[in-house]
Amino acid sequence: MPEGPELRWMAEFVTSISEQYGPFHSISRSTLATHPKKHPEFEPPKTEFRISTDSRGKEVLLSLEQASMSHPETKSLSSPCRQMDQRDSKIHILFRMGMSGNFVWIPKNQPPPKHAHLRFHSHDGCLCYEDPRRFGGWSLDKQFTALPERGPCLLTQLPAVVRHVCQNIDSRAFKQPICSLLLDQRYWNGVGNYIRAEILHRLRIHPFTPGLIALAPFTNLEQLEPLLATIKQDDQGLYVLTTHQARALGLFGTAWCVMNESLEILRKHGFGGGDDRRVKVFTDWLQCYTKLGRCLDNQKRTVWFDINLPTSKTHLLPKSFNLRSIKQDYLARQAASSPIKARLTSALLPTKLFQPTKTNPNPKAAQPKQGAEMASSSGQPVAKRAKAGKKPQLRKTRAKGMVSVGKAKEQQCKAGSTRHSRRLAAKR
Repeated sequence: MPEGPELRWMAEFVTSISEQYGPFHSISRSTLATHPKKHPEFEPPKTEFRISTDSRGKEVLLSLEQASMSHPETKSLSSPCRQMDQRDSKIHILFRMGMSGNFVWIPKNQPPPKHAHLRFHSHDGCLCYEDPRRFGGWSLDKQFTALPERGPCLLTQLPAVVRHVCQNIDSRAFKQPICSLLLDQRYWNGVGNYIRAEILHRLRIHPFTPGLIALAPFTNLEQLEPLLATIKQDDQGLYVLTTHQARALGLFGTAWCVMNESLEILRKHGFGGGDDRRVKVFTDWLQCYTKLGRCLDNQKRTVWFDINLPTSKTHLLPKSFNLRSIKQDYLARQAASSPIKARLTSALLPTKLFQPTKTNPNPKAAQPKQGAEMASSSGQPVAKRAKAGKKPQLRKTRAKGMVSVGKAKEQQCKAGSTRHSRRLAAKR
């Protein structure tokens, strides 16, 4: 899913395409873009236009404005529909990428992709908004979504993020686990699943630590104000932190570092497509996401974390949290990727859960004597079934050694009914 760094790269990509291949002369839609709210209709510009972009969090804003008459083919177009009326204002389109949204450039002689729902045509090709899963869309808004639905962006409005979180630290949202809080776009606009996992892993914070406890060391606004005043911006409007500033800001600085590192990878290798080199570089950069333990939170979202982090009674663990099954899943994935690495990992895990179960100290008592006949679930003696080449299904119990499956179930039913009758007698 595209997060804050991906959408920032898309804004820079669209701007560079507009400068290199612009101006654009028409807009077309895909026949699959039929959702009335996600894909609203609008009147395209009547003359050639250029595109300027900006991003904030998980939104990209495209502004269509009048193009200069510098393109060689533009001068020959003298029809009235090609003359921009000076009274026409800009057209603003706000894009949300959903799960698979992206902008791609298609050269002139190539057909557009099937799911290119909005296409901006120029003389050299077309710029396409592609969304195969169709969770994203656009709207005709002149500005980004205002508070309280979406907060400021960590990349372009870092001081505003720090002040906004510190001023609302007493709100109800900060009582939930930090893993759920970091996905709340009202306070952490642009943070997604992989960014959340990398932030908490670098700070060694358990994902189910309450938000108030996790943010307590980093929310003293009086101490942070002098530091925020020293942060500078680059030519593109992005904030630049030194190593000292990032450490002093704590969780805010770590979040900025993760998003900025991801943005640098995108600038070098791009986004989308089947580039194996880009996928390898991004996978090598990840430290926690898709590599360590995983579980589901109360909203059924996958949370990645280090399974060796200690848990305490203050942690808001979900109902389905089971550390043993989480570690078993982790070891199984490690064994599938590298058997040698799996053996090393299992040896380093500080847990007794993966030791083999202890066998009966008296093996003679557990094995039936030769010639002895024990009743099985089918009613056939065990000795006769063994002669026929069939192994009986046995189950270990605490007192009587090895018994058949049917016998064990019968004993469990009797024990359960006895306990139930004792509880009823105690109530009476």
